Amino acid sequence: MTDFTTKTRKLAGILAVPTWRAALRQHRVAAGVEHARVLRNLGPVTTVVDIGANRGQFALVARHCFPQARIVSFEPLAGPAALWRAVFAGDDRARLVEAAIGPEPGQATVTCPRGMIPLRCCRSRRGRTRCFPARPRQARRRFAWRGWRMK
Repeated sequence: MTDFTTKTRKLAGILAVPTWRAALRQHRVAAGVEHARVLRNLGPVTTVVDIGANRGQFALVARHCFPQARIVSFEPLAGPAALWRAVFAGDDRARLVEAAIGPEPGQATVTCPRGMIPLRCCRSRRGRTRCFPARPRQARRRFAWRGWRMK
């Protein structure tokens, strides 16, 4: 399949679902429709954890496939996190934790794709990388949500 065909099919899938269409129109966030087939085959799901949520592309599809599920998304970068919050405003079963996930406390360098630069998710002079603290303890505190906690 050509790139044009793939993008056209993705756009057709997005336009077919009102919430995906609204996210694209209002926030320029395209739902990750390529995940829908796999998610639908999982059966009942009560909790979705989205690590590296970016702007909520995967979470949009998860919400469509599992309307009653809790969605917990992790995104350490401020720009994408702000868009995630705008997309999921009013969804009380979706929660964003602005933290990175890692095996231990420390710092990591994030390389942002060029398409993310206008979101100001990165702060270096070249606009491509940013160091941020990965704070699992802070994530644990924020993650306590409706009786479900990280170990």
